[in-house]
Amino acid sequence: MCTRISKSRRRGPTRFALVGLALSCATLTLASRAPAQTPVRGTDHRVVWPDVLPADSYFGRTVCAARGTEYAHAGAPNGPGRAELAFDGQQWFVDARFTSPVGSQPYACARDGDTAGMVRALLRSDGTYSVYAMPSGDELIGGIDGGEVDTLAKSGPTLVVGQPDYGVGGRVTIYEDNQQFGWLAVHTIEGTADQDLGASLALRDHGFLFVGAPGAAPNGEVQTWVRLNDGSWVPYLVLTSPAVSQSGNANFGAAVAADGDLVAIGSPRWDRPLIGASATDQGTVYLYRPDGLGFALEATVRPPESQPFDYYGDSLDLEVGDSGRALLVVGAPREDVTWINTGAAYVWSYDGTSWRPVWRLIDTSRTALDRMGEALSLTSNGGVLVGSPNWNANGVNDQGAVVFFDLALFRDGFESGNVSAWSATTP
Repeated sequence: MCTRISKSRRRGPTRFALVGLALSCATLTLASRAPAQTPVRGTDHRVVWPDVLPADSYFGRTVCAARGTEYAHAGAPNGPGRAELAFDGQQWFVDARFTSPVGSQPYACARDGDTAGMVRALLRSDGTYSVYAMPSGDELIGGIDGGEVDTLAKSGPTLVVGQPDYGVGGRVTIYEDNQQFGWLAVHTIEGTADQDLGASLALRDHGFLFVGAPGAAPNGEVQTWVRLNDGSWVPYLVLTSPAVSQSGNANFGAAVAADGDLVAIGSPRWDRPLIGASATDQGTVYLYRPDGLGFALEATVRPPESQPFDYYGDSLDLEVGDSGRALLVVGAPREDVTWINTGAAYVWSYDGTSWRPVWRLIDTSRTALDRMGEALSLTSNGGVLVGSPNWNANGVNDQGAVVFFDLALFRDGFESGNVSAWSATTP
């Protein structure tokens, strides 16, 4: 599973030789233009930095919530540092604040697989990056150079670092925890021109890796890599965008999330074909499952509210219960809700047979250009934390905030997969 740290990617040309096997692409597309609108749910409460932040702090640009515990992290990459969030039974609040060292900024964060832990990356004052375990604060890897650490993925003894701005096409480095020598880099993947390789990551069972390359021509791609029994990593296959007739790169792979046997891939710059024109950068999300030696496209999910320039699919989070039921949350950070680019998020549920929209999440105290939905994370207490990094307060622009929505879904048994205990109903 992965939470995308949103950064709109360029559409540059690139060349890339596809690797691996042909895909089975049986497509089931939902009726995304149904007359009924997705039920709206407003903010339950907002988490803000306890002190007034400087302008352009962007608190909420990174958001990660741990599994199995009411603990989360949110960063202010241009502000004073990071915050650890806790839940008191009624609401989330800033439990601890950490001022980063001079020149240090929090960029990426991610869950540690299915555990209660997380990892985060910091830019150090010497221009390199370190990755730390949370909440312990132990440094796992230091001295990472070559550009911003934009994404992370961790599962057990495997840690993956994504640097989509590295070199000409991005870089992904896979580290393994060697009990004798600590964390060692065991494999490096480098992208070709303008691929933005590593813009998103998802790691399953520390042996199957999804790597987003949304800049790859013509419409983006997601590479998959597998760990063999001898510990080596090899390319497996490449998932490519089903999109056709696009005005530019659809950015397939800008976000990716994986849990259970499901994979969700965001394509925020997908253009919806219209008669005589197209809805530019509306965005869409594709859902895949394993099928033989490849992956089959199970569904394409888009809400009826989706409009041009929404960037729907720019961030994702996904959880699958033991029964196969699933919950998907999708960010649309440039959706216009009353004002331009206020942002929204959408909740989808899978009942074992089909996907359906459950909620459209909007901030009841929204302002123009908030871009709510650039980052989001499902929480263990039945809700979702959504970053609103450009939110304005007290006359100060772009302080940022984290907005909580209590979904009233799966709270009574989601983590255990006890479907019979899912007492809440959905619209």
